[in-house]
Amino acid sequence: MNRKNQWTLIFYFAGDNLLSPGMVSQLKAIKDAGFQEDTRVLVYFDPGEKGASTRLFEVNRQRKQEKRFQIGDGANPFVRNLIEDGITAQTLEARERELKTASRTSAGVAALESLRELKKELTTSDTTSAVRSLTSFLSFCVNECPAEHYMVFLVGHGMIVGNDAFLPDEHPNTAIKLKQLGNILRDFTENVNHKGGTFELLGLHSCSMSAVEVAYELKDTANYMMATEGSSFVGSWPYRQLLKKFFNTMKQAKRDKAEVDVKMLIRKLYELSLYNSTDFMFAGFSADISLCNLNGAKVTELTEPLVELTKALRRALPDEREKQRILLAHLKSQSYWEENYTDLYDFCHCLSEMYDKEVEKDNPVRLACDEVINRLDARQRSDAFDALIVFSDHFGPTYQYSHGLSIYFPWSEPIADGTQDIMRNYRSYAFTKELKSNSWDKFLKDYFDSTKRELREEEDYFMKDGHKECVNRITFVLDGSAVSDNSTSAGGTILGKPNPADSGGKPNPADSGSSDCSCGSVKNYDRRFSLSRRAYKAFRLRGRKKS
Repeated sequence: MNRKNQWTLIFYFAGDNLLSPGMVSQLKAIKDAGFQEDTRVLVYFDPGEKGASTRLFEVNRQRKQEKRFQIGDGANPFVRNLIEDGITAQTLEARERELKTASRTSAGVAALESLRELKKELTTSDTTSAVRSLTSFLSFCVNECPAEHYMVFLVGHGMIVGNDAFLPDEHPNTAIKLKQLGNILRDFTENVNHKGGTFELLGLHSCSMSAVEVAYELKDTANYMMATEGSSFVGSWPYRQLLKKFFNTMKQAKRDKAEVDVKMLIRKLYELSLYNSTDFMFAGFSADISLCNLNGAKVTELTEPLVELTKALRRALPDEREKQRILLAHLKSQSYWEENYTDLYDFCHCLSEMYDKEVEKDNPVRLACDEVINRLDARQRSDAFDALIVFSDHFGPTYQYSHGLSIYFPWSEPIADGTQDIMRNYRSYAFTKELKSNSWDKFLKDYFDSTKRELREEEDYFMKDGHKECVNRITFVLDGSAVSDNSTSAGGTILGKPNPADSGGKPNPADSGSSDCSCGSVKNYDRRFSLSRRAYKAFRLRGRKKS
């Protein structure tokens, strides 16, 4: 089972919070893509229904015994079932017995542990945490399907920054925190490298995962990360087409006796995902997509400019005119998920544009913004793959000012409660620690304090001599529990979902395309449909050009 291949492609589907039905069609698409002799495709599917067991597949394993490759499912209209590809608990148990007789190295012990964990998931539903299931599956993939190159696609609910609930599982109520995701992927990368392989691409097919904080946490894991700053739809990444492109590339390289151009392959997979996603415009949806470099040196090139930006912003806040500029840039710039995330490039652009280019050319805020923009702009590099943001594209009006990486930037301080403390989570991130004494969370604290409107009583009783009358604040009591004075912010409940302990599930703000809220957006953007140049080119050439 563990013969080394050229590639192992890994798909992890977390089907909770009503995602399972849409994911089944994606599983069928992966099955229908075909197969190639030097590539193994492994799929983990955790369905959302209580009592439904986890499923583990090696896609088209049986059919590969009949022929070396097949691109697509051929002329036969029969819809093949994934059941023929299932890896059963009995298969894992047999493999476990083999490993027990092998040498008891630390690697062997780890392999045994992952097998036992997966076997338990296949036989007993609703018992394994999201962290342990992803960890054991990735470990299984490396140990049992070693390869020279790996790609990993994680599919499920996202919005991990602050919310800290990635790929939530309702049975049991668990989710993966950002730090935990970093630890899981670092362990996976170390295991891959130890076996002589390379982790080429991480696809985060989830909402709002292309963020500065995520890039810092995951740096030096995969070489590249594909994700979105805003909404992501289950059917937007065309897995059948991605795999067909992959298999055709492998077939051609084998025929030419040449190495696969990995960067070109990744570019094609990115462009196919963008190309397919543009059809969502017909339903009135907007979306974005980006490809980012996770090389540690590329990521940390942003550290010094961000330190200077944070310092400049904090020093500017006490000045009323500067504060108003920051507020207006925040309002004007591209945002995501009910204003909780903001495109970093666009915020700096909007703020920089508010300064007179001649009179205020040496303003520290303007200089810091321009330096951040320069570091994020791939056009500054002769090779796009050498930049932090390799590609960034959009379609539709809602995300038209996206440039590839967002940053956490809510309007008010989130409320901490017994189960969720967003700012405490944020302080634990690698991004926060990298910036040290000038971390973004320190700017956020100053921003919240500086822009918060005074209590109504204090505004009403302002004295002529400039001193505020001492007003006894009212402590409201609800259900016998006191509400503290600093609980006036409404920002805490937004990113708290999907909360594993909250049966309410995932929120649907206006930019998700399925909101119960009919309120207008705070953004006054031109509502005509906008496309990035690459998206426009792909849309115009639809049906005329082979990928």
